[in-house]
This record gives sequence, structure tokens and C-alpha cells, in this order.
Amino acid sequence: MQPNFKLLAFFQGIRRLFFFLFLLMCFDSLGQNSFIKTIEEKYVGRSISIKGLADNGFIIFCADSQKVYRFTACGALVWAKQFNVERTATLNTIQEVIYTKTGSLLFLFRKKVGSRFFPALVMMDGNGNVQFSKTYEDPIYMHFPYTVTEDLKGNFLVFGTATDVGRFYLRAMKVNAEGNEIWTNFYNHGWVWGGCIATSDTGFLFRNGRFTVKLNSRGIVEWSKKFIIAFYYFYPPVEVEDGYIFSGTISSALGKQVFTKIDKQGNGLLGNRHIFDFYGSPSPMVKMPNGNWLVAFNPNVGPMENPILVEFDKDIQVVNSRVIKVDGLNKKLRLKNYEVAADGSILFTGSVQEVLLALAPTGVFYGRTSSTFELTCSDTFPITDSVRSSLMDNEPFETIPYYTNITNFDPGLKTIQSKYKTICGPLPMKTDLGKDTVICNSSSLGLKNLKSGDADAYLWSTGQSSKEITVQNPGTYWLKTWNSCRQDTTKDTIQILKIAIAPLMTDLGKDTAICQNASILLKNRKNNDADSLLWSSGQSSKEIKVEKPGKYWLKIWNTCTKDSANDTIQISNIKIPEIELTNQKELCDGKQIMLEAKVSDANFLWPDGSKDSTFWVMAPGSYQVSITKKTCLFTAKTEITECEQLEMPNLFTPNADQINERVKPIFYQGISSSEMKLYNRWGQLIHTTNDILNNGWDGSGHNSGVYFWTLRYKTTNQIEKMQNGVLTLERN
Repeated sequence: MQPNFKLLAFFQGIRRLFFFLFLLMCFDSLGQNSFIKTIEEKYVGRSISIKGLADNGFIIFCADSQKVYRFTACGALVWAKQFNVERTATLNTIQEVIYTKTGSLLFLFRKKVGSRFFPALVMMDGNGNVQFSKTYEDPIYMHFPYTVTEDLKGNFLVFGTATDVGRFYLRAMKVNAEGNEIWTNFYNHGWVWGGCIATSDTGFLFRNGRFTVKLNSRGIVEWSKKFIIAFYYFYPPVEVEDGYIFSGTISSALGKQVFTKIDKQGNGLLGNRHIFDFYGSPSPMVKMPNGNWLVAFNPNVGPMENPILVEFDKDIQVVNSRVIKVDGLNKKLRLKNYEVAADGSILFTGSVQEVLLALAPTGVFYGRTSSTFELTCSDTFPITDSVRSSLMDNEPFETIPYYTNITNFDPGLKTIQSKYKTICGPLPMKTDLGKDTVICNSSSLGLKNLKSGDADAYLWSTGQSSKEITVQNPGTYWLKTWNSCRQDTTKDTIQILKIAIAPLMTDLGKDTAICQNASILLKNRKNNDADSLLWSSGQSSKEIKVEKPGKYWLKIWNTCTKDSANDTIQISNIKIPEIELTNQKELCDGKQIMLEAKVSDANFLWPDGSKDSTFWVMAPGSYQVSITKKTCLFTAKTEITECEQLEMPNLFTPNADQINERVKPIFYQGISSSEMKLYNRWGQLIHTTNDILNNGWDGSGHNSGVYFWTLRYKTTNQIEKMQNGVLTLERN
């Protein structure tokens, strides 16, 4: 029986189709493709919003046309719908759209009823179906809602202003998940635009101009502050771990971008006000999953006019920045709104204008970039700032309860058609597993794609589909990567070899001793495959020099086998004894002195070359012996002086016969210095001299008679002594 090749080809085609659909499902859940696209939409100045959805798709809302667009993660249009709510030529109809915790979209309208304006909410599911639509009317006040935010419990707070003739208030209205009012409060600072966020303590924080107010979950003011520095704008802050960060400008003239941080009690912080040299209006701040926050700059003067994405940490330090460049396409982009998607990628939208047709109506662009801001039409951008301090002051706010009439209304939603096109596509696909390598006998190796790109599906030769795998066996491994938007695929292969490594051994040698002021070199005496070392001294070199006694250890590792070994050595000092060669330091009357070096197990060398432990001294002088004990060489010294002797006369005759004319010692030795004082019979000091040993005293100015003397002197060993006596002076 012949096989039916047509039927076989049909079933093979069905298998390929199912496999392709499976890959598309994987791509749709994993996608982080980078692109910029334009949509068939006119932009004339009202707001544009983008919101990421749970499946990594997103919606865009254009306030000019009241249109809502639903896109896939790749930026392909799923559906488009348009509201029909009465509006004026100058005021936005829809102020804001948020993506709720339940997966719905909540639109905040500024709805016109007759000649008055009131807030209105429309809840829409992910397929564009309206779940509820309500208007919150007021018979007294006209309302201008600005923002809506969702708290931790799924309730919503609408923040804005309210006014009648001559009276202006800030207004906060809290509603539940079905749009029913929980409470409404007025606050006695009004009319300046502002915004509000839900805080992590179930409360709220709103900001209008220079004022910021913290509310509890019931809308009661906990604290209220005012920036007393030059700082103004209306975008709501972002909450970080230890406070809140606000954006603003120094002044309308300078237009510099300013970010300032306050703590959770509203106090200004030193050094947490950062000023950036970007001219233009401030932009909203968006919280990121890693605790950092994102902001976009739209410079409007100077050479840099392309939008810039910047990631900051909680201390307003720049983490990453990227400028989106589409100059080669003759298009100028202005970012209006941006959001962090569920997969960490950055969604953004704004207006696009043909550079050569500057007066033509602008269109709308949208895009997606990776969490590190990578795009085929982007470039890195350095950012510097100057730092100041945040200054705050108390500003009392009064809470005024109020009640609202709620009515349903028809937002006039209908399905429409629209077109889009790509102006900046996904990053080129690249796959690189690195060079062929080796692993050791018991280790493993992590493999991943080393190249950046917009891969959103992976297939390894092992059958795994993760971004990274771990291998333990030698062999050939390959990775295929796909991009669901480009329908692109690349592949790379790596060869893994395995080597055997012997167990590690460590040997520092036996415990030893070193001389004082000496050193020893320590190293592992075993040759092995260690590639990491750590000594007890903290060093990681192969050898270390040791100068002090103590216990030293070395630990070695092999990072491949995870094997380790260690050894310890005790280093001690060879003690040098204090040596006294003799206790007799003076040599008298032709006698000898024996010097003796009392050191056991040592060798000796005296000045005359003798090698005994003793040495006989027969003359004054300095004597030294060199002593060698084990490997240590040291010396011992001593000084031998003459024996101290002094003999003074008791009579002298200064009568010019050149005999016995002066008083000085008859004989002396072993004396280095002296001081002699002479006194008359009444005890009066008549003369002092420091030169009695050489020149003496000639008795000038004094008559014959009996005199008394004292003599203080130092021996050559620096021992102080004193003698005294009686002296007769005779003049014939």
C-alpha cells in the first residue's frame, strides 16, 4: 500500500502550525520587544496616556479624539474604541486613565453638564466593555478633577478643585470599586492644579503648587506643608522607602528641572534637592518595581531636543539614562506619558512631528524599550546635577466634609478602525554563548546569551526554554532565540570539555623561629591547582613576608572543584639575652679586667680575632664582641675607663718665683669635668672655676691666709663625686 503523501504533508503542516501558535503564546507572555510606532491620530495639545496590562499588552488613550487603543505586547492593534462625551474647545474631557488591580481600566472625565463641569468615572474591562459610568454632580460648586488613584484596598480617590463665585477649594472624593461614594472632603487651599497618590499606609498624599498635604484613609489631614524654596508644579510625587519625591521648576524664567525629597512626616532633608539643567516643563514620575523611579525630560532649547528617559534611585541619584534619537527620520518626538510594564519594560507615548513640516498637525507615537532603555534608535546620555537642601514649613489645611449627587451617564462608546506603522523596530537579534571552555570534574557551568537584543523565547539543546541553564557534563550545547514581533531567530553553539583536578594540598613547613628585626618568607610548598588563596593576614598572594611571631595559616581553593585545603605554622622569636660583659668598668694600677659573654650554644669573635667567650682587657677603651646564635648575629659592648684618682695640695706660694704659683691637682686620672669653689675663713665664696684641672687658681686679689675649698667632679663613667679641704696661701 502506497502512503498518501498529500495527507502526510497536511498533518505535518498542522503540527508546524500548532508549534508556531505555541511559540506565539510563549512570546506574548515573555515579550520585552523594543520598538517605536506611530498611530493614525491627530494631536493638537491634549493629554495622551499609556497603561500596561497584565499580559504585557497596553492601551493608549488620546484625549483629543477620546479614542482608546488596545495593543499586543508587540505593539499590534487589537481594537480601538471612541468615547463621545461633550467637551469644550479648551478643556480636556478625559483627565486620566489608570489600570486597576482587578484588570479593568478606570477613566476620569471632566464632564460638561449644561454650562458646568463635574467629575465622571467610567470603568472598562480589558475587551473595551463598559462596566459602570457615573457622574458626580454638585448643585453649588463646579468641579475640575485632575487625577484618580487606587489605594491598597481597591478604592479610588478623585482629586481636583471646586469653585463657585469667589470661593475656591481643593476636593478629594473617595469611591469604592463600584464607583459609589465613601466620602468627599473640601480643603481650604484651592484652584492651583495638582495631583494625588495613594500611600503605603492606606492614606493619600496630594500636592498642588507649593503645598503638599497628607491624608489618612478617611480624608482627615495628618500634616500639611509648604515648600518655602523656589519650587513649583502640580504633578503628584512618588513614594520611596524613606519619603516622597516631588518634581518642579525653580522659576518659569529658568525652567530648570528640580527634584526634592521630604521624609514621611513632611520634613525637608539636607542635600536632597537636585537641580538639573534641562529646560522645559517637568514630567510625571513613575515608580519602578526595583524601588527606583522613572522620569522623562523633553528639552526645548539648545542642541538636545530629543526626549530622554532617566532612572533615579530613592536618593535622586541617576542610575541610567538614554536619549531617544530619531533625527535621521526627520521626526521630533515629545514624550507625554510613560509606564513600567508587568515584565519591567518601559512603555511610552507622545506626540510626533515631521521636522520639515513644523507647522503641520502632529501625530501620536508609542513604543516600548527594555528595562535598561535599549532601543535601536537610542543612545546613552550623561546627566549631572547640583545639590541643595529641601526646606519646608507648616501650612494649616482645614477639612470640610461634603456630599455629592451621583448619576449614571452614557459615555457613547463605539468601535472604530485605525492604522499604525513602525518607525523604530526591535533590536537586532544576536545569540552568543561565548568561547568554548572547560569545566572540572565535579563542577557545573551556567550558560546564557551574552548579547543584548529583543529575544523573548529560548530553546536549548537540552530542551529547556529558560534564559539560562546550568550544565555539568561535557558536550556540545546550542541555544536558539526568537523574537515574536520580528519573527526572527538566531542560534549559537558552545563546546564544553571536562578536565580532572587532583585534590589540593597545603604545607607551610615546620614551626620555626626568626631573629629579632628579621623576617621569613612563607609559601605553600606543594604544587597543585589552587586558584584562590587566603592568608590569616588577609593577603591573597602566593607568598607573604612575616616579621612578627605568631600563628599563621593559609587556606587555598579551587573554584572549579570547590575543593579547599589549609595549613598552619607557628613562628617564634629567637630571644637575644641582655649581656653584661663585666661589672668592673675602671682599670687601675696596671691591673687587668676579664670580659665574659655569657651566652650558651653560641660562637664569639673579639677585636683581636679570638673566639673564646672571655677576653682580658689591659688598657682603657671600648670593647665589642660579635655573637652568633643559630642564625642570629648580635653584639655586646662595654666601655673600660681609667680608675679615678685625685690628689690636691694644701699649700701654694704665688710669689712670682715660678714655683708652686697655682693651686691645681698634684695628680689626677679618670676625671672628665670639675667645678671648684674657694671660701675665706668667714665662709664667704671668693672664687669659682671649672678649669682647676689644667690652669688652677693663682690667688689673685687675696692675702696670705687659710682658705677652704670644695671640688665637685665627674668620673669618665659619669659618676659624680665631691672632695673638700683646707688650703694655705703664703706670700713671702
